[in-house]
Amino acid sequence: MSGEGVNGFGRNISGLFKHAITVASETLLFTKENVETLPPVGSINGGSLLFVDISVPRNVGSCVSDVENTRVACLNAFDLKEVVAANKEDRNRKAMEAQVIITEESKQFGAWRDSLETVPTIKKLRALVEGIRITITILQYYISV
Repeated sequence: MSGEGVNGFGRNISGLFKHAITVASETLLFTKENVETLPPVGSINGGSLLFVDISVPRNVGSCVSDVENTRVACLNAFDLKEVVAANKEDRNRKAMEAQVIITEESKQFGAWRDSLETVPTIKKLRALVEGIRITITILQYYISV
């Protein structure tokens, strides 16, 4: 697994996966004791290990996240449900915010569109008033002479 284009933990985690293992095990494959004996991972991901466990039952023990001097992130299917729920709530909130913006923009667009219909009428009225003004000016000139 290359991890290409995968986002997580506040950054793109492309290239962080050195190994990807998928199994159907009935027992834990990684425990705190197993992980403590692993060699250092170097500078990739700041020297942190990343365990993504989406299996049921778990293949990575929850105690793995207690390993000192190493950042270990354990996710499982249950954690992913929480993430999905949080993301869904966030999307719903943003959708409501977007609906408010759409409603306001629709009102402004409608007002603008309606103004397009009144512009020709206003132009005609201005031309009519200008014609009346010119006529009155001419009449005043002839009356004063």
